[in-house]
Amino acid sequence: MSNNEQLFNIYKTIAQQTNDHYLVCQSNGQIVFINQTMEQYLGVPSEDILGTAFTDIITINDQARITNHISNINAIPATTETFFFRNIDGINIPLSGQLFHKDGLIYFYGNENRQSHLDLQQKYKIEMKKASKIYQRSLPKNLPETDDIAFAAYYQPAEVLGGDFYNVFQVDNGMLNDFFEQYVVLLCDVSGHGLDSAMISLFAKETINQYFEHKHSEGQFLSPKEIVNDFIIEYLKEQYPEDYFICVFLGIFDIKNEEFVYCSAGYQNPPLMACQDGTLVELETGGLPISGALPKEIMNYPEYSVPLKNDTTFLISTDGMPEQMTSGEYYEERMKKLFLANTHRHPKDIVQILSKDFISFSPTTKITDDVTFIVGKIK
Repeated sequence: MSNNEQLFNIYKTIAQQTNDHYLVCQSNGQIVFINQTMEQYLGVPSEDILGTAFTDIITINDQARITNHISNINAIPATTETFFFRNIDGINIPLSGQLFHKDGLIYFYGNENRQSHLDLQQKYKIEMKKASKIYQRSLPKNLPETDDIAFAAYYQPAEVLGGDFYNVFQVDNGMLNDFFEQYVVLLCDVSGHGLDSAMISLFAKETINQYFEHKHSEGQFLSPKEIVNDFIIEYLKEQYPEDYFICVFLGIFDIKNEEFVYCSAGYQNPPLMACQDGTLVELETGGLPISGALPKEIMNYPEYSVPLKNDTTFLISTDGMPEQMTSGEYYEERMKKLFLANTHRHPKDIVQILSKDFISFSPTTKITDDVTFIVGKIK
């Protein structure tokens, strides 16, 4: 047996064992090879097909299309199309495949599951876009602004859905609202960029909302550490898979007491505080993220407090923006300088300036992580 014959037998054996559908014909459309999968699909023995025309096993409606493809075919596989074949019972059956030309022969490669896979992919994309819209609606539309304080925020997922979430709201102290003015800032960063991460972020939002609705009394002392600890307890109850990690930043701007109290679980990028004298202070953060893989006793996070003064501006961000890299350079230092140079502006303007500059920093580089940040300004 010659090398060419041996090689031919090897290729034929591979073609016969695959679950894909193969059919080969001459340039005039005469069929010269059909593999077993294609035989079984049509229900016709190969000896009854070999030597017949390709158009003989195609429905009348598709014959002109096949003839046109054969006349204009090239070596690069054409776009996948669905053709209707006639099986042994005369029933029209669909098969998605590609036609291409090689060594004077025309090849049809098809897979009966391909179209269903493509349909599922398309359905998945549509469903993910719908989920993204729902998720976007869960983010706050308008952030608090008074004569004392103003907020603005930016959110851009790395994929269709992300694992970041933010919220800013004023604490409702009911009849005691005249004596209290407190604003909660929440940032969550869940590992991953998909529907599962988004759902855990929403769980964090709802859990913390439930704390204020059912566990906080009007005028009661608020502790970010206590709120984060309550979230950890509720999260562990749900028994989420251990490969998820959540970073949570929860801070409370207390206008009446002129202090910012916060608790950070797993945040490695410190919040920035730009003071009236032009200095930039990096607030203390750190610690391990929240995860079912860790013992509860080591997920114990300290509480920090800094005084609030007029004309102080805060930038609180997940790690997506400062850790974005382009040409070996992280965006962090550029972000700090730009933020400090614009702290005299309204938070909405600062957000716009930072987001535009971030896009220009990496116009051709894929964003590797969700980008979420909040700007708060004491007036």
